[in-house]
Amino acid sequence: MMVLYCMICFSPFVPDPIARYKMGFFCCFIVTLHLVVNLGIIGSGSFRQLLFKYRLWRARKALSI
Repeated sequence: MMVLYCMICFSPFVPDPIARYKMGFFCCFIVTLHLVVNLGIIGSGSFRQLLFKYRLWRARKALSI
């Protein structure tokens, strides 16, 4: 929603070009923050799965000896 509100500010609704310029950086910041949060969620899930598989492998190896 915040990105959509930023896009409204790129229209002729805002006549000040400096305000549009600053709003462009704010829009880029919001998109980057969203991307980082989503990649963090994906990465943490993958890391937990890898950790579980490693612990399972280590437990099987300990039982086979």
